[in-house]
Amino acid sequence: MNGNGKRRIRVARSPKQWQSLSLALLITKADLSPDELTRRLGTEPDIARAPGEEQAFREGAGCWILTATASDVAGLLDALSPRVAPLASELAALREEGYRVQLDISGHIDSGMHHLTISPDLIAELARLGLPLSFTTRSSKVGSDEDLMGWDPPTYSHRRDS
Repeated sequence: MNGNGKRRIRVARSPKQWQSLSLALLITKADLSPDELTRRLGTEPDIARAPGEEQAFREGAGCWILTATASDVAGLLDALSPRVAPLASELAALREEGYRVQLDISGHIDSGMHHLTISPDLIAELARLGLPLSFTTRSSKVGSDEDLMGWDPPTYSHRRDS
């Protein structure tokens, strides 16, 4: 009750979620040949860059990428899994040959805390693909480092001062 004798109702706010979600099968290597990977994998990439191209990938490496977009992680997996699962043996061979092969979930956030919820079933489905998983966020508004790290890291964190 508040001071006027009326019941105070608390409305639970749902946490801000990542927006503009995408999932990518990302294959990179310093000497990657997009044409050779396309031949080996038997499918056309959504994005491909040879090493040293003008819009180079990380540190100038070549990249070969399949992508999917959806409003949630389940939709991302529904869209990309049928394209990735048949490539499992060839992806394993590429990893043995020194290619970096991974799945990357990316999304957009404003400033502040945002959530990306992944159910145990979806985690199991991601694990069945047998690939490392990374997360990438894009932000339209960046404040100070204090804004981005405005939480107290756990004692064991690399972000906590000794």
